[in-house]
Amino acid sequence: MEILLTRLIAFTFALAASLLAPSVVHADEVDDAMAAGEEALRSGRFAEAEAAYEKAFAIRPSPDVAANLAQAEIGQKKNIEAAEHMSYALRLIPATTKPEIRKAMESLMGELASKLGGLTIEVNVAGAEVFVGTRRIGTSPLADRVFVEPGEVTIKASIDGYEPVENKTKVAIGGSETIRLVLTKKQTTDPKPEGRPSWPGWLMGGVGLAAAGAGAGTLAAGSIKRGDADDIADAINAAGGSCEPPTGPGSEQCAAGIEAADAVAPLETSGVVLVSVGGALLVAGIIYLVLPNDTAEPPVALAPWFTSDGGGMFVGASF
Repeated sequence: MEILLTRLIAFTFALAASLLAPSVVHADEVDDAMAAGEEALRSGRFAEAEAAYEKAFAIRPSPDVAANLAQAEIGQKKNIEAAEHMSYALRLIPATTKPEIRKAMESLMGELASKLGGLTIEVNVAGAEVFVGTRRIGTSPLADRVFVEPGEVTIKASIDGYEPVENKTKVAIGGSETIRLVLTKKQTTDPKPEGRPSWPGWLMGGVGLAAAGAGAGTLAAGSIKRGDADDIADAINAAGGSCEPPTGPGSEQCAAGIEAADAVAPLETSGVVLVSVGGALLVAGIIYLVLPNDTAEPPVALAPWFTSDGGGMFVGASF
């Protein structure tokens, strides 16, 4: 490993020039970071070199920066990170790169891969976050292989709107596995509505019963008034009097008879309406309470109706 690292350090400037040609190299922030990394790498200050190359890679993620970053990581025994950066560099390296540089990079890649396990991770949904263990790898699709320490690993993928998926596999040293993660859409189900409360049924029933009772009483009062009017009329007729116009014996009772007769119609009409509405409310309350309590929608519809002759209440129910 140290021999290969030494050879690649010697190729650092040639690698950078080859990968950047025929572009003109400018003395910008990336070049300053690359120069600082090169100087630290040659001096064996690998952590310092890594920091410089990471700064350059964040600005320009090119293969030359990735290859040099891999060397700094190798010096710190960060084999996984080094393998992934070298794999990235080899995937993007220009065809014009000198053969000896490519060969040295491939040899180093082979050395790293022989000590690790490799994963090719495929996810059926683009944009899913992919984790290997607790390490976030990136979002699908993943262009490069993922390197891991040999042994059992857990691979996860997740994205909004899909059920997260997890897969476990054992990776042998120097081995390579292809992992396919299939995300399935979350099932969206409408929440079951809460059952309707029972109090409206009891309220309708109670009000209906009271209204029907009041209506019955009003009808009874109307019937009494009708009887009074008939009795007065019979008495006047028996005495030989008349109320049209009031003349003769008994005619003094005409006013009382007319008053009783005039009260009959309003009482009977009010009684019919109250009994009708009360009966409808009572039936509606019973239906409401009896029907299955599995929906929040009211199963009973009420609508009053009125005519010149009286009125009532329409009751409709859904079953």
